This record gives sequence, structure tokens and C-alpha cells, in this order.
Amino acid sequence: MFFPIAIVGIVFGSALIFTKLIIDYKRAAARNAPSTDKSLSTSELRNMIDAAVEEASAPLLERLERLEMRSGKTMGRASDEQDAYSLPLDEVSHQTEVRRRTR
Repeated sequence: MFFPIAIVGIVFGSALIFTKLIIDYKRAAARNAPSTDKSLSTSELRNMIDAAVEEASAPLLERLERLEMRSGKTMGRASDEQDAYSLPLDEVSHQTEVRRRTR
């Protein structure tokens, strides 16, 4: 009578030990895996935005320079001209100002 109980105990004990070894292995593998954090830092995001803005505005600035050279006029620095221009009230609110940006 003792013999069948011992066999059942050995079989279930072996299954439990094997399951625990698998779980421990997976936990250790997950703990030692390289970080998959794919978020950007603030400085990386700012650099990406700056690069995108420069890339997008470069053709416009080149075109503006060509137009200025063609017309014989050049844009003065902010100290030479008025720094900000107000838009008419019918186009936008009176609080909106457009700043001219030169190189």
C-alpha cells in the first residue's frame, strides 16, 4: 500500500520541481534582459524638433534670400528695423504679433 503512494508523490513532486525551475529561469531571463525603454529624453526630443524645423524652413529661407537679392533689398537686423509687426485686427486678434526672424 505504501508503494503506490510513494510513486504518486514522486511524480507530482517532480512535476512541481520542474515547473518551479521553469518559472525561476523565465524570471531570471526577464530580469537580465536588456532594457526595452524606447522613450526619448527631453534633450533628444528638442534636438529632433530643432532639426525638423531647420530642415523644413531651410528652403523657405533660401527662397526668401533669392527674392531679396533679386529685388535688391535686404532685410535689416532687428535693431535696424522694428522688431515686431502687428497684424490687422480683422485677420487675427489684437494680441497676435508676428516676429521677423533673420539669420
